[in-house]
Amino acid sequence: DNILSQAQIKLLLANTLYLMAISKREDVDPKVLDDKAQEYQEYIDDAFKSFKKIYDTSPYGETRDIAERKLAELYQLKGYIHMDKGRYKKAEESLLKALEMAPSEMEINIKYQLGICSLKLGKYDEVKAYLEPILPELKKIDKINALVSVSQAYMVMEKDLDRALALLKKAEIVTLEAEVVTLELEQDNFKKACLCNIYLQMAKVYYLKEEFEKASNYALQSLNQIIQEGPEVREENLDDFIEVLLYEDIPLQIKGQLLDILLFMAGLFQDTKEY
Repeated sequence: DNILSQAQIKLLLANTLYLMAISKREDVDPKVLDDKAQEYQEYIDDAFKSFKKIYDTSPYGETRDIAERKLAELYQLKGYIHMDKGRYKKAEESLLKALEMAPSEMEINIKYQLGICSLKLGKYDEVKAYLEPILPELKKIDKINALVSVSQAYMVMEKDLDRALALLKKAEIVTLEAEVVTLELEQDNFKKACLCNIYLQMAKVYYLKEEFEKASNYALQSLNQIIQEGPEVREENLDDFIEVLLYEDIPLQIKGQLLDILLFMAGLFQDTKEY
């Protein structure tokens, strides 16, 4: 019992330190976050060894069941950490072990993470297999991400563009109705970040459908979600907007989104001979 209690405390500490390490708060020294990351890894390793020993040596019963659940939680936490670091193959391995040991109430969340991981690995059939059956059970933020992920699977794997578009429109509705605040974004900014991605994916679907005007309109809608101030960007003032961008200090968190949109629009204009 003492070993079990100590292991549970170590797992709680590991979870707490992990959340602190990924908080990305501007008022926290990055060195402090790096130290927290090292600390939570040590607690994870210690907790894992303790729970594994209990699981391997205990007879079937309550103590072994607790150890099994906690091992599932640890494998899931390891999966989160690998995903956060971009190590998606290792994340998949950890999450599959978590799913194997997890009680039923943990399965939805693990399958969600496996679906997102599969998207990063380009395993589009597995994206559908993990995410589509659990869509009705997911909470708002996860449901939005899952809808967009499954739409990409249909778009890439089966070329079922109408199904992809229907899923993206559902994601748009869920986003507009959502009342959420995340660790990193307030509600308004969260919705804009989601809509930015949704509209860009819609633009890509319409591009594949060769409906280029709609593709351009949705790309511009995507762009306008990350514009903090100034006039709405339209095709006729796009050149002026890009000229301003050359002299602005763009926040790091939107640089990637901005680059994706502008590269897509450049390809679209090239294909429609608007050089």
